[in-house]
Amino acid sequence: MQPIEIITIRSSSLPKHEKIVVSEQELCGIFFCREGDADILLDEKPYRIGTGDMYFYFPSSRVQVVRRSADLWGEMIVIDMGFLQENNEKVNPRWGLYLHEHPCISLSDGQRARIERSVETLRRKVREKETEELSPARRTIYHEQLLLLFRILCYDILDIYLAGNPLQPVSNDRKERIFQKFIISLYHNHRKEREVTFYAQEQYLTPRYFSSLIKEKSGQSALQWIIRSVVTDAKQLLRDPAVSIKEIASLLNFSSQSFFGKYFKQYVGVSPSEYRAGALLRNTPPHSDQMNQDDDIQNNNIAHDGAGDGRLPGGVPSL
Repeated sequence: MQPIEIITIRSSSLPKHEKIVVSEQELCGIFFCREGDADILLDEKPYRIGTGDMYFYFPSSRVQVVRRSADLWGEMIVIDMGFLQENNEKVNPRWGLYLHEHPCISLSDGQRARIERSVETLRRKVREKETEELSPARRTIYHEQLLLLFRILCYDILDIYLAGNPLQPVSNDRKERIFQKFIISLYHNHRKEREVTFYAQEQYLTPRYFSSLIKEKSGQSALQWIIRSVVTDAKQLLRDPAVSIKEIASLLNFSSQSFFGKYFKQYVGVSPSEYRAGALLRNTPPHSDQMNQDDDIQNNNIAHDGAGDGRLPGGVPSL
C-alpha cells in the first residue's frame, strides 16, 4: 500500500447485519464523518459520532462499529506506521500521546470546512502516484511532500482539539474526567509546572490522592506523565539546532542550563548536547529497577511543590 491512503466509507457498502471490527497491527487511521451517525467502541470505550465528528485509531487498537445510520458516509485516512517511524524526526510524538487519550472530536462548521480543505489537498497528492510511476529521486520528494501535507492536517486537528471540543466517552465516570482534564492541562502547562501539586490543586484534590487516581486510570503516576511530557518536549526542541540548549532550559522553566542538563540526563541517560549530537540510542527502555527506585523518591516528595527551583523529582516515565 501507499504510505497514506484515503478511503471513502459508506454505510451502503458495509455488511448490513454484521458488526464491523477494525484492528490493524501496523496501521493507524483517522475517520472523518461527513454525514450520518454511528455508535462505536474504541478499545471498549463507547462513543457516538455524527456529522462533522472525527475519531482516531492506533496500531493494535480495536474499533467496533456497533450501529450506523443508513446515510452514514465519511473518509478513512489510513497511515502506515513504518512510514511515520522512518520520518520520526519530523513528527512530534506528543501528537500521539494527546490523541490517544482523546480519540474523538466534534467539529464546528468552520472547523469542518478547514479539515475538508486539508483532506482534499492530501487526497490530490495521494492520487499523483496512482497516475504515474516515479523515479527513486522523485519518490523521495513525493514522500516528503506527503508527510508535510499530513503534518499540516495533524496540526489542524490538534489545534481544533485544544480549542476544547474532544468528545467524551458515553459512560464517563468522575475518575475518567479527572484524568482527561489532567492530560489537557499537562499539554498546556508542562513547560511551566513540573510538580504534581499544581495539577492536583487545579482539580481541588490532594497530591497523593490525585497521583494514585492517575496511576489507577493510566498505569503511570502523575509525576511520570509530567516527566514524560517535559522530556518529550525537550527532545523535540533539541532536534532544532537553531535553538540553543540555554534557550531550551529557559523555555522549559529550568533555573539554569546546568539543572536542565541534570534533569535530562537523569531520565534519558545522556546529556542534552549528546542527544543533540545523535549519541542517544532512542529505543532503549528505562530499567525497571530504576523505575521502582524513583517511584520511592516520588512518594517521599509528592506533596512538595518545588516547580522551577531546579531540584530533580523522582519517577521515570516510559519514554
